[in-house]
Amino acid sequence: MTQPSPLQRLTSSASFVLNPGEERIWFAQMLRGIAALCVVWFHLAEVYWKDNAFVSKPAYLPPIDLTSRPLYLYATGWLGHNRIELGDYGVALFFLISGFVIPFSIFKMGNVKFFIRRCLRIYPTYIVGMSFTTLVLILESHLNQIPLNFDLFGYLANATLLYDVFPHMTIDGINWTLIIEMRFYLLCMLIMSISSLRSPATLGIVSLLLCLSNFLLLHGKTVLAGVNLVYTATVIAHYSPYLIFMLIGVCFHHLFQGSWSPLLFGAMVALLMLFFYACCSTLTSGQWIHRLTRGYTLALATFSLIYAYRARFKPNAVLNFFAEISFPLYVIHHFAGYALMHLLFQIQPYSLLVFTETFAVFVFLSYLLHVYIEVPSNRLGHLLTKEKSHPNLILNPTS
Repeated sequence: MTQPSPLQRLTSSASFVLNPGEERIWFAQMLRGIAALCVVWFHLAEVYWKDNAFVSKPAYLPPIDLTSRPLYLYATGWLGHNRIELGDYGVALFFLISGFVIPFSIFKMGNVKFFIRRCLRIYPTYIVGMSFTTLVLILESHLNQIPLNFDLFGYLANATLLYDVFPHMTIDGINWTLIIEMRFYLLCMLIMSISSLRSPATLGIVSLLLCLSNFLLLHGKTVLAGVNLVYTATVIAHYSPYLIFMLIGVCFHHLFQGSWSPLLFGAMVALLMLFFYACCSTLTSGQWIHRLTRGYTLALATFSLIYAYRARFKPNAVLNFFAEISFPLYVIHHFAGYALMHLLFQIQPYSLLVFTETFAVFVFLSYLLHVYIEVPSNRLGHLLTKEKSHPNLILNPTS
């Protein structure tokens, strides 16, 4: 019998189902594809043109000579005017998906096997993708005679997703979400060690502690007079709203599994969103507060609506393809994408054409990274933990 090609496997509806007789969770896979497209569109089709002078600096590029904005920005500009950015919205969807699916894995495997598998799912693909971005940035730095602001230690701090522990600037501009993702795994493992992710009291207490740490470490230094506030503790405080938001995905998991009643689910989501808004209120930038709260609230509304009508959504090959390559696409599209767009714009100054060509190139590169790095490393994770694969249960917020 002929084995299906990698592309056929990516677009096959077989990855949309659980074991025979179990309910499909295609809605999460669909949202994953949508989230990936939102983030890529935001960076390459919007931010690069709207804030070119700003985003060109970390990509070691000179600003482009843009006489007018792309026409399509006038159609999507109303979102930005209302402090809603598709990048925030897409990342928020990823976070909710992660919170929804992670309990499937951790309940089944336990902390140790769970962490091994997640590390093998994230690190090989990320290190290869980030290394590609680093090479592009080094090349652009040389060509444009702009000094690099990172060294080997900075590269290693980024590659290991530990630049919050060993203070250094992000190299690729996107790994802050992966750091939060990894910290969420550790938080779930801690909860599983001392209590249970199924306990609403535990989730509520953990969220309250995260909220209090956010306030005390960012705006309560007078309360903690005499305490040495290290850099890492301050950074962790910034994670609090995102970690609380991801716990809302855990609430959806319990509703989906039937372990929580709709009333308990609704009460917990309301409580966690209250803590989330409280954490957001400690941010120093009012504009960022509006962006974060509105984008994440819209993502929660979208997730809730699609969850409620999940039975009506059928498998779609296109969205499944983008869902499957979403992690590699997320990892490599940002600054490396800006570099290619800058080059293409010098040859053909047509913004929509430049975006389309760049998008096509990075979809292809992401597909290669998925097939030759992500899939083999995932298989290794399954082999080491001796568990059967259920592709649609293993959905990263950034993968």
